[in-house]
Amino acid sequence: MVARMTIGRETILNLDSVEYKWIEALCYDGVEEEMINESIQRCLGGDKASADLLRRIALKQCSPNELLRYIDQL
Repeated sequence: MVARMTIGRETILNLDSVEYKWIEALCYDGVEEEMINESIQRCLGGDKASADLLRRIALKQCSPNELLRYIDQL
């Protein structure tokens, strides 16, 4: 079973949210992708795919809508 994400749609769509800023900081501090994704899962819930999407959104590599579509499919 997939752990429920603790952030909602408004946060996912807000690219200036503290959650994205935290993820950006981890990336810029040189933390490995796998460790960032594990931290996202531990702190914000979700599965490996949703954590990776959150990381990619924070780095402006994909749109928040991709994560919303993924969540809607679960």
